[in-house]
Amino acid sequence: MKKCFAILLCAASIFTTTACSSVPVNTSSAIVSNSTNSTTTVSSSSLSSDTSSLKESSTQSETASGKANAILDNISMKVLDAKKEAVVGDRTADNVSKKNGEYFANGSDIVKATDYERIIISMQVENKSNKAITFNQMGWSATMSDGFKLKNITIDGDINGQVPSNYSGASKVSILAKKSLKVSSFKLTYNLMDYNDEWNAALGDLLKNGLSEEQFNKKYGDKFVSKPIDFNITLK
Repeated sequence: MKKCFAILLCAASIFTTTACSSVPVNTSSAIVSNSTNSTTTVSSSSLSSDTSSLKESSTQSETASGKANAILDNISMKVLDAKKEAVVGDRTADNVSKKNGEYFANGSDIVKATDYERIIISMQVENKSNKAITFNQMGWSATMSDGFKLKNITIDGDINGQVPSNYSGASKVSILAKKSLKVSSFKLTYNLMDYNDEWNAALGDLLKNGLSEEQFNKKYGDKFVSKPIDFNITLK
């Protein structure tokens, strides 16, 4: 339950003064003994798959038509493309709006656009189950090979909201990174579970009552268990 609690704690911090990177901190700890994960290796020049051993036959990872594809619990997530894009500024150093300006707002900071880049991962998601599922931005994380966690992850499209049953749609994962990091590869992880109304109620409980991890686990048990899907992204 550590990962689930970390996601909830991160979500709760948005409503407080506590800093949070919008992703779970402990991505390597086991959740429960019967959890599974899927790993796919993705290159922006030639998408290929390097599948880890999987514990359940219902969980698989494969490459189809050159597109990295991971399937878990009847949810298919396919990486279509991974690339870097230049950041376009929209203001001056004095925070005055200016089209194609040298600076842009990164949170509360005004920073130089040429010091940053955006990593864009285009994805297709398909819900092959017979029930709707809710995706949440809090479930995403990105980690470089040295363990450094990329922050400023934003989601556009179907993988940041409710997806109906038997539905397929496109989405983008965007990561804002400093050029000085020289990002060439990283592990993109989504902790899959249904971030539904019950999950939102648990978040409200955490916010209202300040539950510790022990108290949370005692109250909710294994009701909220996430399963990681990993994509090893290489940028060319």
